Amino acid sequence: MQKSDAEVTSGRDAAISASAEAIAAEKLEQERAAAMTMLFEAKKENVALQLEAAYREQLLTVYNETKRRLDYQVECQNVARNMEQRNVVDYVIRSDKAAVTPELEKASLAQCVANIKALAKDNTARI
Repeated sequence: MQKSDAEVTSGRDAAISASAEAIAAEKLEQERAAAMTMLFEAKKENVALQLEAAYREQLLTVYNETKRRLDYQVECQNVARNMEQRNVVDYVIRSDKAAVTPELEKASLAQCVANIKALAKDNTARI
């Protein structure tokens, strides 16, 4: 009877220890599953941060490219304006040179000399 009780008790103890081990293994697996959930959340967050960084990098690229193109357009307008101004100045100078005749030049020179002589008389009178 003791032998039979010992066998039943040992079988029961073996079943209890196997159940305890199964429970411990299940708890370990549940902890691993919870850790995997946290790991997946961390990976999702990491991917979201990488996407945000890529988005910001693309925004910066678009900004720089747009600024470069606008700067080019401004420079083109400045060059065109400078060329127009230069052409207008050249036209005015050529027109003025063409309008000045030798007689007009002599008359203007004579008037300048007369003005200088008058100024010289005024200065000598003041002194």
